[in-house]
Amino acid sequence: LIFIYFISSVHLKESQMKNSSILIVFVFTFCKLQAQTWQELPNAPAAQFVNDDIFFINDNIGWMVNLDGFIYKTIDGGDTWDTLIIQPGTAFRSIGFFDEMNGYCGNLGPGSWITETTDTIPLYQTHDGGTTWTPVTTITGAPPAGICGINIVTDSVAYAVGRYAGPTVILKTTDAGQTWQSTDFSDETWSLIDTYFFSADTGIVVGGNLSRAVIYYTNNGGTTWDKVFNNPETGGWHWKISFPSRNVGYASIEGGFADDSKVAKTTDGGLTWELKPLINPDIDVTGIGFINDSTGWVGCWYPGIDFMTTDGGDSWTEVDLDPLFNRFRKVNETTAFICGESVWKLTTEPVAIIEPEKTYTGYNLKQNHPNPFTDKTTITYTIPEAGFVNLRVFDFGGRTVSRVVEAYQQAGTYSYEIDIPNLASGNFYCKISVNGFVQRIKMVMVKE
Repeated sequence: LIFIYFISSVHLKESQMKNSSILIVFVFTFCKLQAQTWQELPNAPAAQFVNDDIFFINDNIGWMVNLDGFIYKTIDGGDTWDTLIIQPGTAFRSIGFFDEMNGYCGNLGPGSWITETTDTIPLYQTHDGGTTWTPVTTITGAPPAGICGINIVTDSVAYAVGRYAGPTVILKTTDAGQTWQSTDFSDETWSLIDTYFFSADTGIVVGGNLSRAVIYYTNNGGTTWDKVFNNPETGGWHWKISFPSRNVGYASIEGGFADDSKVAKTTDGGLTWELKPLINPDIDVTGIGFINDSTGWVGCWYPGIDFMTTDGGDSWTEVDLDPLFNRFRKVNETTAFICGESVWKLTTEPVAIIEPEKTYTGYNLKQNHPNPFTDKTTITYTIPEAGFVNLRVFDFGGRTVSRVVEAYQQAGTYSYEIDIPNLASGNFYCKISVNGFVQRIKMVMVKE
């Protein structure tokens, strides 16, 4: 919008110009800037660990799941959420919908994530928009133990993969979920976590093989698969995939025991991949998402920070976002969602008034001692005011291995000795949540 303002007969000083006038034209240009920004949705459901997957059928209607057995739904773009189901013992890990009524949800199953998981049904279905869910009983082929990722490709074709801790299978439906064919993939890799298809026949699956991140590619609907990426660096596994366009895509690599998280990038539609390092390799990357070919984010659930790139992964800067975001869902070119400890929305319009960030003076979770440790170690923390304390220990995959404290406590300093003798050497994480304060530390257990 341009305004032109005329001023005529402006007389200058006699010393400069006598009996003269000049026509001055001021041109003012006003434009409405709509920079995309992330904002946390104030009414978003919170999970004990993270909200694991989120799926939107359009700008307004979406669903979200977590490992605590919750399924949520929003019909107003995330402003409000309804709890559809609470099913203790089920670790809902992935979700996808063909349309507003028909959707599918994956369960990790026992032995893969959290000890509380007892449900052995790998896949659930709904035909009423999520109000009711029933087991899928039409899976033929290799029996899946659990499902980590679901990708809805067309109005009739979808793929699903699982699972993080094996056994690994690839599921496919060509009739909108009425029947599913499961293929055993355990000869290729011990872990499958996510999948993305460009069409009914062409796509990729990602995971890990003997602590080495791997990517497989098919162009014949999964009849055969080619290994197109085998991480030259040991340690870690692929976690999530993001393709902002047909040729450009990214896959996060969680460092695992090697403490060397990276991002893999393709510019030819998944046929070849190159590694993109992050600022600090001593992090654990899970979620990844790109709104276009060059601008994207990664979530690092340890140490609880996020990074952003605007040059396709060549350089990264730390940003303030949900540190545990596990899934990025792009709705259109201007709107996307991430889910983690909360739900955040990327939009060109404000979604809420953000209050000034609260400071947490006096709160502190100290580094455990000793560290590294063999079986036992001591955790100490300080809280300056009373509140409900949730202190947990997680393994490198996010599985709860010890619920140290779940109680209301008065202000003070507390110490607890923990003992996790039945687990192997590796990285563990301790997280405290109290009065809105959250802090994490990394702990290293080394067996003698």
